[in-house]
Amino acid sequence: MIIIILTLQLLASGAVIIWFLLIFFRGQFWRADRYLPNIKTPLKKPPEIVIIIPARNEERTIDQCILSLLQQDYKGVMSIIVINDNSNDNTFQVAVSASQGHNNVHLINGTKTPSDWTGKIWALAQGIVLAKKNFRHAKYFLFTDSDILHHPENLTELTNKAVNESLALVSLMAKLRCTSVWETLLIPAFIFFFQKLYPFALVNNPKNPVAAAAGGCMLVNCQDLEKVGGLEAIKTAVIDDCALAILLKQFNPIWIGLTQSTKSLREYQSLFDISRMVSRTAFVQLKYSPLNLFGAIMGMLIIYIIPLISVLVGVLSKEISLCILGLVGWIVMFLAYIPTLTLYNRPIWEASLLPISALFYSAMTVISAWQYMFGKVPTWKGRPMMKAKNTMPFKNKPANSQKEILAIIKQSGTSFYWAIRFLPKKKRKAMFAIYAFCRKVDDIADGKDPSKRKLSKLKEWRTKIDKLYNHRPTDLITHALAGPITNYNLNKEDFIAIIDGMKTDSVKKLRIPNKAALTVYCDQVACAVGRLSNSVFGIKPEQGKKLAKFLGEALQLTNILRDIHEDGDRDRVYLPKDLLSLHGNDKIVINEILEHPGLTGACDDLAKLNREKYKQAEVLIKECDTKLIRPALIMMKIYYQLFVLLERRGWENYKVPVKVSKSFKFWIVARVLIFKK
Repeated sequence: MIIIILTLQLLASGAVIIWFLLIFFRGQFWRADRYLPNIKTPLKKPPEIVIIIPARNEERTIDQCILSLLQQDYKGVMSIIVINDNSNDNTFQVAVSASQGHNNVHLINGTKTPSDWTGKIWALAQGIVLAKKNFRHAKYFLFTDSDILHHPENLTELTNKAVNESLALVSLMAKLRCTSVWETLLIPAFIFFFQKLYPFALVNNPKNPVAAAAGGCMLVNCQDLEKVGGLEAIKTAVIDDCALAILLKQFNPIWIGLTQSTKSLREYQSLFDISRMVSRTAFVQLKYSPLNLFGAIMGMLIIYIIPLISVLVGVLSKEISLCILGLVGWIVMFLAYIPTLTLYNRPIWEASLLPISALFYSAMTVISAWQYMFGKVPTWKGRPMMKAKNTMPFKNKPANSQKEILAIIKQSGTSFYWAIRFLPKKKRKAMFAIYAFCRKVDDIADGKDPSKRKLSKLKEWRTKIDKLYNHRPTDLITHALAGPITNYNLNKEDFIAIIDGMKTDSVKKLRIPNKAALTVYCDQVACAVGRLSNSVFGIKPEQGKKLAKFLGEALQLTNILRDIHEDGDRDRVYLPKDLLSLHGNDKIVINEILEHPGLTGACDDLAKLNREKYKQAEVLIKECDTKLIRPALIMMKIYYQLFVLLERRGWENYKVPVKVSKSFKFWIVARVLIFKK
């Protein structure tokens, strides 16, 4: 019994500490006081808005939603697009009836959802296509669910907020229905937990990375949506509202708040209805991680259940200290919950039921994980929300894309990873994104596709870079590059140069004609990477360009001398033809070139040139700030060791592979980080 009491005292103490941390250091989420301000000064020229409503099996509510939007007091141009999202009830007919006599309402039947899109996002995307075609002057989209009842001033208030504060997104957490027994027990708690997970004050702070939105009512700036690549950027996201908020906040501030007047008409009459709503996204929120699931459940139990258990056990065992600890935790929890209950016009005494609500939500989260792990794909309105067990749609979100990019780098086995692993987080992420881009285009050039197909793929990457610099990233890597380009002023020309270098590598039979052509090639595939890297490191532009030139050439020449045999298997020769000719090697066929005695002399000459490049790079590195230049120094030392090993092996043995051991790489990293040399 003593062990149980001591354990409970420890856990109850932890619960009290956590509650005080939440109360004072979690954006005051519990206050539930973020509302749109009353309109004091209407906009002189309200922007044109297109309202887009995806509707799937909403025959009960779609008419009320449309009518509430038609009754808006908005003074600007407003159009409504309703997408019948493959409904199998009378949604379309009800929408037609509700919109009769209103020329600004447009109804379309949505097409079948592609396999790589989630249903709601695909429906919204179809609405955007129509909006761009028919309403080219629209400045904002209002994405709203078809079960939302908008109060007459809602659109005006949303737009005033967005325009006056230059916001990319303004979102309202529509007031959910709270009438049935299960709704009164669980709906206010849902809002409370959502605010704790995404404190509105932090979401609304442009300097804080926390981002969230409520999908029922989101006013989105059209230009900002284009900048992040449109809805295609989140096409597989299950929690689409928060995914969109994360993207948009990279470019402009966002805002989320509560409302008493804009309401959800959806009914949750039974526990099953609420469980289905929660379980379809709970494990997604935990990134499909069993470890995160365990942490979440333990956290819920400690924060919400342990105080109650401590009070009961303390009373029964007459352990006053345990009882007090539990009571303090329970009282803080009780008081924190009151503002949310007030929002829903519920009596204060119901705050004592929060532990029970937490227990139900914990069970729903476990159900969500169980469904996923055993292959039961969650559905919404009769449609699967994801393809299969290991779809992992959350990986398309910026917050998790770093894992995929890091996987690309680790799989390549590059020394690059060792050089930048110890950079500050922001710079490290930028460098990982740059290298992932290089890896992708290099894989195209080294792939087995015909040359024509390789060049086509590289042309696609050229288009991706063009779109990226027009604020329209299109995939995981370009999304990861969007921030670094802005933060470190990365030049578009360097990305294009890398692609051009890969074009050189994509021809069926490669011969470098002379030293001048080799210099151009090295500049494209290596020096351009160096210029991008030095911008991230923070080296002065002129210093960075010089260092990129000499170190980039040194590293690439080392690669060329190392890969003679591997390149030969691909019918590539990077040793300049004029240099080979100096040593009597004028052969054309790859085997004859590599077996000619003059190959060794050409390699010796290139090695001498390379040694000079390393010396010049070392001089330039010494002129730079040591803290900034550490990654370049690590790369140089690792590659120089590789170069030394190649010379020791000899060029006549070019088929014998040479590499730097991991232990030596570790020693170089430790030496640079600790001894700065």
